[in-house]
Amino acid sequence: MRNLLEIDNLKTSFFTREGEVQAVRGVTFSVQRGEVVGIVGESGCGKSVTCKSVISLLGSHGKVVGGHIRFQGEDLARKTAEQMRHLRGSEIAMIFQDPMTALNPVLTIGAADERDPYSPPAFKQEGGERKGYRDAWTGRHQPAGETL
Repeated sequence: MRNLLEIDNLKTSFFTREGEVQAVRGVTFSVQRGEVVGIVGESGCGKSVTCKSVISLLGSHGKVVGGHIRFQGEDLARKTAEQMRHLRGSEIAMIFQDPMTALNPVLTIGAADERDPYSPPAFKQEGGERKGYRDAWTGRHQPAGETL
């Protein structure tokens, strides 16, 4: 089975007036379809930067400087900004740490998605079904779409 996401020796830096800050150095992991992966670590260790590197949301000072990021077999480094905008939200997304926009365990996935101001309109119209959740309107948040 081919991996859905492959991160190989990822290196991400931020460039400031004082010079380069190496935020991520040599991260490697893969995710298969249907698999749930948690990235854990101390505050400031690069968890969010790793995820933002994958979806190209590093801002103007951040840059992936090494390694490979492959999603569904395609090298994301070769994608244009427009291609990445299309991919984000339609194929790949990130749940941010902000408690106001993170998943609420008392809401169904569909209800949470409707409330999300960053969710693309197509998701709001189709509910969570497009995301692969079996029953987005009745099931609580569970990995791989399992309902309570």
